[in-house]
Amino acid sequence: MLCLKNLRYPAPPCSLESATASPAWDPPLAPASWQFNGVVCVDGPGVGTCSFLAVSPTPTLDLITSTGGLVSNLDDAGVMGAPDPFAALLDKLAEAVIVGARVGCEYDIPQPPDGEALDPSLVNVVHTSGAGSAVLYPRLADGLDCGDRLAWAYDDRTPPTQVLLCPKACAAVQSDAQARVEVRFGCATRVERPE
Repeated sequence: MLCLKNLRYPAPPCSLESATASPAWDPPLAPASWQFNGVVCVDGPGVGTCSFLAVSPTPTLDLITSTGGLVSNLDDAGVMGAPDPFAALLDKLAEAVIVGARVGCEYDIPQPPDGEALDPSLVNVVHTSGAGSAVLYPRLADGLDCGDRLAWAYDDRTPPTQVLLCPKACAAVQSDAQARVEVRFGCATRVERPE
């Protein structure tokens, strides 16, 4: 969501209503499903870029606050020695993305190099925890359900295009913010057999 404003002339403020109404979102945009971030003249008219501000930034600041967004202060932009507000916001956004990132549970199998073929019996999945301990997850034998197993399966055996972690394995890797999952090719697959 981007709301551009000309600071020199009054314009309708960015607000929750204007943000969710235009453009027409399909499906409708619920306020809890997105964040509004902005570089704003927090203190209103001031020096530098904000010296020409004609309207109060309150509706825009309310929109940022109500959606849990990040704000960077434009008040001192262009003033000698002042920090770059755009760089500050981008740094905050990058940090939020990294902190909120989780390891995935579905992995696409890359195309093998020219002249080679994927051997589905030579694939393994290794989960390395943030503490550094590694666990080799077995592949489910054909016809076996995930149940409560720390294991994985192919999306399709002929030919497989994805490695899918079972729900328990998925929960294990996603509960560790420092987890790493590797899909390794070339060694005999460890297979979880029926008991």
